[in-house]
Amino acid sequence: MDSHNLHSILKPADVLLIVPPFFIEDQQALAVHILDSLTRQQGMTAQVFYANLHYASYIGSDYDHLCNMTYYLLGERLFARSAYGEGMIHSLHPGLYDYKTILGCKKAVKVKYPITFFPAVEELNFEKLIELEKLTCRWVKEICSVLGEIPYKIIGCSSNNEQNNASIALLKGIKQFDPQVTTLIGGFNCQGKMAEGIASLDPEQKIIDFIFAGESEDTYVDFLKKFKNKNINVNRIIYGKPFRNLDHLPVIDYAPYFKQLSFFLPHYKNQKIPLNYETSRGCWWGEKKKCLFCGYDDDRIFFRKKSTAKIIKDIKNLKNKDFKYLHITDLIMPKDFFSTLLPQLSEMEELPDLYFEQKMPLNFKKMKLLKGANVKYLQPGLETLIDPLLKNMQKGITVSQNIRFLRYALILDFQLYWNMIWGFPGEKVKDYQKMIEMLPFISHLQPPIALFHLGLPRFCQYFHHFQQYGISEIQPIHSYEDIYPAYADIRKLALMFYGDYEAETYDHPQIIEDLIHCLSRWNNSWNYFFTRALLFLKKKDNGLYILYDTRKLPGTKTEQSITEAQAKAVILNQTYQASTEQNWALTNKAAILINNDY
Repeated sequence: MDSHNLHSILKPADVLLIVPPFFIEDQQALAVHILDSLTRQQGMTAQVFYANLHYASYIGSDYDHLCNMTYYLLGERLFARSAYGEGMIHSLHPGLYDYKTILGCKKAVKVKYPITFFPAVEELNFEKLIELEKLTCRWVKEICSVLGEIPYKIIGCSSNNEQNNASIALLKGIKQFDPQVTTLIGGFNCQGKMAEGIASLDPEQKIIDFIFAGESEDTYVDFLKKFKNKNINVNRIIYGKPFRNLDHLPVIDYAPYFKQLSFFLPHYKNQKIPLNYETSRGCWWGEKKKCLFCGYDDDRIFFRKKSTAKIIKDIKNLKNKDFKYLHITDLIMPKDFFSTLLPQLSEMEELPDLYFEQKMPLNFKKMKLLKGANVKYLQPGLETLIDPLLKNMQKGITVSQNIRFLRYALILDFQLYWNMIWGFPGEKVKDYQKMIEMLPFISHLQPPIALFHLGLPRFCQYFHHFQQYGISEIQPIHSYEDIYPAYADIRKLALMFYGDYEAETYDHPQIIEDLIHCLSRWNNSWNYFFTRALLFLKKKDNGLYILYDTRKLPGTKTEQSITEAQAKAVILNQTYQASTEQNWALTNKAAILINNDY
């Protein structure tokens, strides 16, 4: 490691805020930059250090693989020895990919396909992981020796997903060089009871001085004021409340991120990447009827949003920035944006491309409003194409609405990122059979990018009311026992749990194999323009149309001339009336019928 290069990035300051591995490379840590701005508002100097970027440059291209959060917890495993010492002999072992060691023999037999990505994500072999662990231990020592030379009064780490052990390792190493520095940790891994779990990783309080639980804008500012007055006689765990007025958040400066990205990872210099921005926090749908598998606690669900005027002003100030698109980090787009923000955005000149997460359903009119406001990327909450499951999840949508959305997205050329989930209590094989039979009909629409087995995150309804849903023996996934020391309170640390319950798919695993095969074929076709299935109309003379169909379904024609009435039958969603044209469309597989919904 060239310490001179690091010193050109990091300067002495009152506060150093660290983004540890395994935060992904091409995103900014929004919360860290908010705290950075708040520090400056208090008249203190601050630095943001993207340690994840430096680590990525240190270990090479394998970093991307390690950022895919899975039950394997590879990121936490690689930092376990650095965090807790050589006694962590089980952090890496040849069976770490075996789901018997993750979920136990009883559950693993039922869950043969917990996570499937399309395309498949390559697993790093055990020998490679051993090599990476050695690199990681060396990196921690070297980086801490450099940080220990720079006089900081406060050093904090942000911990989300697989960043706990990296945070502990870094703060431990820094404390060894400078025992007087005040150390902080915060982030989603410190939410609720998990803050007590974090405290259990350092029972003698030699590594972590203070733990910020929940949203920390207010508590962090209060802490800084007390620190400056040398009066920080506060509890080790500092519980925050939701920050209510988002318009009062400070202006964010992402310059440190972009400087470090190009410095540590030069191949990004000529690439445009997304820019993170938030317009709201919480979930207005979750306040009414929380989705059963939602892993956010009540404070995170509490809904607030910025004013339209504030958002417009901020976006106008971004005009001269060079980024791929504006990644809106909201859990859900505020529903009033269709009548407030989107119409105003559509009138702006030089509007950047936008990304939003969306609550379903969305009709064509609303999707046109999104398109007019330059929204090009959507993450919709589709989850499945099985009505009983959608009802059980409390999604408030139907399969028909999901398919309409996929169709509208194709027409309006949105890029989608959506997942499918299986493994729900009480799910039926017959429902999966119906879905698999239907999927070839919609092979011209955009497929899901992954299939996940249902997880039971700490804050979900399945976790809190497990008996109500026929679930028993809720316990943390076994991987946590490998990555944390024996004295840690894993029950409080764990985010992901599993439980025992009945589901027909467990007794008939072939149906999930069939689903994976179908989704894989769908993705393989979609991902290459020349193989992508098409279903579209082209107008001819004399009131006739040509229907093109390359889905290759049995009994269909690649090209056929049809009447205007038949064309309307393949365009318009409507109630099934058994008309001649509707029956023609159904026979030709240009339409489907779901519960009398045509």
